[in-house]
Amino acid sequence: MYPTYKNQRVPPWAIGVGVLVLIALGSAVLSWTRSDAPIAAAMTVLHIVAFKVADTADLPAITRDMLALKDACVRDDGRRYIVDIRGGKQSNKEGHDGGVQVVFLVEFNNQEDCDYYIDHDPAHDAFKTFLGKTSLSGVTVLDFTPGQF
Repeated sequence: MYPTYKNQRVPPWAIGVGVLVLIALGSAVLSWTRSDAPIAAAMTVLHIVAFKVADTADLPAITRDMLALKDACVRDDGRRYIVDIRGGKQSNKEGHDGGVQVVFLVEFNNQEDCDYYIDHDPAHDAFKTFLGKTSLSGVTVLDFTPGQF
């Protein structure tokens, strides 16, 4: 006798096929999240910015204006393109911080958005101009795409 579903007979082979389909779909989904999976054309780019200032009284304004870039930076069509900006006080105790006091991590959906930010965004350009009026004595900027080595 066949099992039933909603008063319909279901042959055993149909249940087996359903299970195999679910296993195949689950395997595909898991492979998309593995670090050795093929890299898609549009990948997250993380932009690290670390500031060193001569006068720590400048840090609150630098922090405020850096965090404000998330909403201030827009494309020509008005679309915001920074996924997230977060940061904090440098807290590593290994002694290799180079005097950096505050670090930020800016997340972009892709390299194109990061390049626009670096080369063309008026709000970012204004922020760089503002930094020139502070006691900024050093800045380190690094970009990377997670999983690309």
